[in-house]
Amino acid sequence: MASQDGNTVSIVDVDTNEVQVRVEVPEKPVFIAVSRDGRRGYVTHPDSAKISVVNLADERVEAVYDFLGEPFAVALSADEQSLFVSDWKGNALVRISTQDGTETGRIAVGQAPAGLTLDAACERIFVADRGSAKVSVVDTKAWKPITSVAVGASPFALAAHEGQIYVANVKDNTISRLEADSLKETWRVKMEAMPYGMAVTDDGKQVWATAQQKGVLQRISANGSVDKNPIKVGRYPEGVAIAGDRAYVASWFDDSVVVVDLNQTRVLKKIAVDAGPRIVVTRSSCKKE
Repeated sequence: MASQDGNTVSIVDVDTNEVQVRVEVPEKPVFIAVSRDGRRGYVTHPDSAKISVVNLADERVEAVYDFLGEPFAVALSADEQSLFVSDWKGNALVRISTQDGTETGRIAVGQAPAGLTLDAACERIFVADRGSAKVSVVDTKAWKPITSVAVGASPFALAAHEGQIYVANVKDNTISRLEADSLKETWRVKMEAMPYGMAVTDDGKQVWATAQQKGVLQRISANGSVDKNPIKVGRYPEGVAIAGDRAYVASWFDDSVVVVDLNQTRVLKKIAVDAGPRIVVTRSSCKKE
């Protein structure tokens, strides 16, 4: 988890629900991607055009890469030799080497690209083009654009499960579902105001999304039905990750990670973290090529 104002990355132990590790990083971290083995994290710093490489096992920053643009969201390739980065101001998806930060590819996408997610095979990456109300789709192996799909207003976060891609559309308070194969929007449903983070349960039957303006976590089923009784989690929740039957929500303005029991739909605990937690992620699920 990245704390934007505290300038730290924290690891929460899901067995104890305590902060296990805190690592100081350069100023204003926003997004983080974590390797499959959990030993390394890649953190974006949009304000300073940097990406830091954090050795989570040794609890230290081992490298800081300069980035040509404004790095925002990040995702690792299947072989973890490349890092995909959304360039917010450059309107591009950028590929860099995880070894030395060298840019190895750049593809134009829509305006203000934000969240990223990979399909189940980790062969296509989906980019939320917040300023264009579209999701761009890029072939990661051939490194070429495939298409773009119209969604709701200001798409920001993305989440994937097998053949489905879910999109949080901030300004019209909706969630879209795309079919990864047909690349078509199959439904779009209303939820509470300003969805900013999403995660999908392991069985793919539920999507849980944060509603920033309402301070809640809300459940949407895979068929598009919306639970009208959201869970209050705190002020300005943003990122959310799921581990088993629990959700971990970054409550941005409360400086906490809120632990939610998804079966009982109730808050179990609020874990104090450093100031301004934005994004909570789990390890990369891509299998090595």
